[in-house]
Amino acid sequence: MKNHQLGLGLGALVLSWAFLCLFQGCNSVVPPVTSVVPAPLPVSVVSNFHEGSLQVNPTLTNGTGGYFTAETSGGSIGHTNMINNSASPILLYPRADTGQYAVHIYGTQTDTAPTGYPSMELYGFLRNDPSDPSDPYIYDLSSFTGVQYDIMIGADDTNVARWFEVGVSQNTPPTANPGGSCQPPFSSNCYNYFNQNIPVGPGSGWQTVQVLFSSMNIRFSAGDGLAGPLTGSVVVNGKTVTFESQALFLLWQVSNNGNTHSTYTDMWIDNVELF
Repeated sequence: MKNHQLGLGLGALVLSWAFLCLFQGCNSVVPPVTSVVPAPLPVSVVSNFHEGSLQVNPTLTNGTGGYFTAETSGGSIGHTNMINNSASPILLYPRADTGQYAVHIYGTQTDTAPTGYPSMELYGFLRNDPSDPSDPYIYDLSSFTGVQYDIMIGADDTNVARWFEVGVSQNTPPTANPGGSCQPPFSSNCYNYFNQNIPVGPGSGWQTVQVLFSSMNIRFSAGDGLAGPLTGSVVVNGKTVTFESQALFLLWQVSNNGNTHSTYTDMWIDNVELF
């Protein structure tokens, strides 16, 4: 709305100048119009989505080429689960309270017996720079202590499980991200991301959640033998590094948690920032 009003104001300025030229005469110089360029975001901001883009903030420290995307899986015969009821969903919608863009994920998740553990997921890949031969996909979170984000779960959301997660190279298969190094069998060795339950329920309005990396642990035991917390260490190529220095993505995941029935998702995410 603010940009629309600005456009009307600039148009009125140009029309006023045209009328003065018609009745008083003027030279060919058009009155200068000041262009409005959005101020760069702080280097700790992953994205606020307000410019209508799913790209990670270009000024994020070491965040070259990052982006947000959504995924889901599963369903039943004749009913494939789809985010926002589309195979190519639009993810950005204006917030009702501010009018600014945020990510909105909604839709029905159908599960069958035996459960396929379907979920709806928002990924924030922090780095995607194939031109960098050293670490094109791995993002080092160790200069930060945590992440915060705004979230709203609609009153119609019926999922029983909601997690915020961080995937690192060691628990991500390369089929999920080129920077992943988790080895097969993927179903038993991988996907045990560092996580924390999302402490926001349906109908509670917009809430700001802060998550310390030191509080994030592996959700379940897997064949890779990894253990938390995210600030713990792992040996990579003979060198001990922290898990947080091997990050690939942030992940918001909602699920019926294997209860073999249909649930409805209504989740909004905004203002993702490291601290």
